[in-house]
Amino acid sequence: LAHFLDAKEISSCHVVGHSLGAIIACSFVRSFSNRVESLMIASPAGGYGSAPEDIQNERRVARIQLLEKLGPERLAQERHSFLLSENAGKVARERVRNVMAQIRPAGYRQAVELLIESDIKHDASEISLPVFVVVGEADKVTPLEECRKIATYFKKSNFQILPDIGHACYVEDPICFNTVLIRHLESGA
Repeated sequence: LAHFLDAKEISSCHVVGHSLGAIIACSFVRSFSNRVESLMIASPAGGYGSAPEDIQNERRVARIQLLEKLGPERLAQERHSFLLSENAGKVARERVRNVMAQIRPAGYRQAVELLIESDIKHDASEISLPVFVVVGEADKVTPLEECRKIATYFKKSNFQILPDIGHACYVEDPICFNTVLIRHLESGA
């Protein structure tokens, strides 16, 4: 990300991360705080970096085996609804399913390793910037109370629940998500 910003001649920016992207965003902010104007994380994954090795291995194996057993297409067909609320519309369901069907196994394995090795709590303890944490009320992947707990890891944070939407909050209700994001950006974060 730092190299990308350099290539685009962007000295500082607002950083937004969703799910696994929240871990990446926090790591970036910890390493390059001087380049970050604000941080918003949505439905943040916490990572398993501080979990015992047996738990890490269990999570790793379960995720990899599921993809190997089903393949991207079937995984998308059988699991896409887990990322959405029960009330999600047809367009959101199709979009999430189509994106999941394009999972590349090698990239998925890298994402699993990032999740297993990371610990957002560690990064959060070194971030002095105020952090805005949002989560969909119907999120089954990173449940509301887990996200509320993650918000407490930061020295300064605000926490907001996005009503009636699931984990893929920005897909399921882009108007709600973008309204909250714009408000965050306009507040001077």
